[in-house]
Amino acid sequence: MTEAEGFSEFEVSIGGRTYSTGCLPRTTRCGGIEDVKIWTPEVEACPIVPRDQWITQPSSKPYEWKRINQGKYPACTLASLANYLHMFLARMGRKRTEVDWLKAWRELSGGRGGGVALDAALTYVMKRGFPLLDGSGALAAREAYDLPTMDAFFSAQELGFGAWFGASGHAEFSPSHALRDGSVRGVIEGTWDDDYGDGCWYERSEAYIAAGLPSYGAFCVREWELRPIDLA
Repeated sequence: MTEAEGFSEFEVSIGGRTYSTGCLPRTTRCGGIEDVKIWTPEVEACPIVPRDQWITQPSSKPYEWKRINQGKYPACTLASLANYLHMFLARMGRKRTEVDWLKAWRELSGGRGGGVALDAALTYVMKRGFPLLDGSGALAAREAYDLPTMDAFFSAQELGFGAWFGASGHAEFSPSHALRDGSVRGVIEGTWDDDYGDGCWYERSEAYIAAGLPSYGAFCVREWELRPIDLA
């Protein structure tokens, strides 16, 4: 049996096909991660954009250059965070640098593998950084925020920063949102096969995302820094 097999508790059946998940509930309270502030209007850099000012953002799909497919690994937490990082680099015009999300998942899940909580993964990439695929160093999250409400979640997107969240045992990256028929829906760059959604791009309802906030959490990463191998 390979490390990617035998994790039925991290599988979901959709449309007759089985997909891997792997997001565990967070172990910290909102705001309980060192150096991660809560997105609240009391923090100057974290305004809450009024709902009547929300707009549908332009598609982020043109910036996609490396979408992670987690395959059978219950590694959605690290795969979706890697998607977040890759999208950030592209949107900021930075060097397109691949990270070893699978190595990070193995380390966090205890070798053979299993689920990983968002707060555990965020702590890892803030302290140690995502290892680069070529082994030359790491990309570390330098500025991150805990998103306690849907107003904070969508405000982070309104300001162009995207959001990373967990719900129903699955972690996903949402770079933007779309307003449809009076409701707002998170646009997702997924970590499953290309035949899911539109090339693994799809939408989640506000209710779906909100249901996961208390147990799994949601986060915004606004800055990453490159660390050479001697600092990684």
